[in-house]
Order: sequence, then structure tokens, then C-alpha cells
Amino acid sequence: HDLCQDDVSQSILKTTASFQECYSLLVKAVDSYCRVCPRLHLLTPPEAVKVIGESSALNDIRHLICKCFADVESFALEEGRRISGLISASTEVVKFQNDVQAVGPTHLWLAELFLNMQQAVKQSIH
Repeated sequence: HDLCQDDVSQSILKTTASFQECYSLLVKAVDSYCRVCPRLHLLTPPEAVKVIGESSALNDIRHLICKCFADVESFALEEGRRISGLISASTEVVKFQNDVQAVGPTHLWLAELFLNMQQAVKQSIH
């Protein structure tokens, strides 16, 4: 097909409009999760969607969760999907006061994880 033909141009414009509408809805959905977990704003919308949508594949989203905090390389994952602390880039381990049970939909435990990370860092500084 010649890209200059009217039917091809119209099809491209419709597809572009649909894509833009879809991306706009995606950004709105991510914004709603960011109200609960503000640090998700540090991720791109596709990264945030991956974190929110892939709770069963915790190891696949570990690097994205850690990206929400400076100098956090990983987190300590115990048996039963319990997150017990965080690990810095220099391999320092900071334990949480309470483990976070990373079971079920991500949005149900992610805010608790972020809160525990903040508290653990705050306690390690004092």
C-alpha cells in the first residue's frame, strides 16, 4: 500500500488516536496506584504497570521495586514470600521490624513494603 493513500492515512490516524487513548488510561491507572505508593512515580508508567501486575513473579519485579529507593540493590526474601529487609548496593543488610508478606495482588502489600523500607532506613540513620 502507498502510505499517502487516504484509507491508509486514516487507518494510521485512528490507530494513533487509539494508542494515545490507551496510554492515557494507563497513566491514569498508574496515578491512582501512586496515590497509595508515591514512590511508584519514580518508575515509568510501563515499569509501574509491571510492578502492579506481576505480583506472582516477585523476582521479575525486584529490580523495579528497588529502583524506587536510592542505593537499594535488593531485598531479603525469606521462605513463604516474606520480605525481611533491604540490601544496599554495598551489600549492607537493613532488617525490617516486621516482615512484609508479599502475597496476593501487589497493591495490597506494596505500600506496606515501602513504609517498612522508609522506617528501616530512618532507624539505621539514627
